[in-house]
Amino acid sequence: MKIVKEKKLKAEAVTGDGARNAFRTVLIGPKEGSERLAMRFFLVAPGGQTSLHSHPWEHLIRVEKGEGVVYSGVDGKFKVGPGQCIFIPGGEEHQFINPYQVPLELLCVIPL
Repeated sequence: MKIVKEKKLKAEAVTGDGARNAFRTVLIGPKEGSERLAMRFFLVAPGGQTSLHSHPWEHLIRVEKGEGVVYSGVDGKFKVGPGQCIFIPGGEEHQFINPYQVPLELLCVIPL
């Protein structure tokens, strides 16, 4: 078992075309001994967004705080808020956008 204190983890800027004011922290991944899954924390600052992208793996996401917009290349745009869970299938283009005045905080689980 490994217990990780979030304060000691380093946030890195989310990169990619169009990404701005978005940050990612790996909470649990290979460094903590996980071989199959990674848990990540995302903070999208007011006016920020992740890049519009896709990849072969699926995402499991939970909105922790704030509100934002999730864009799906298949389903369009949806407003999301605290407590909502989002499933993004592999290969689906997606993006998180924060047009609001409060940071959007997300937990994300992906396969390695």
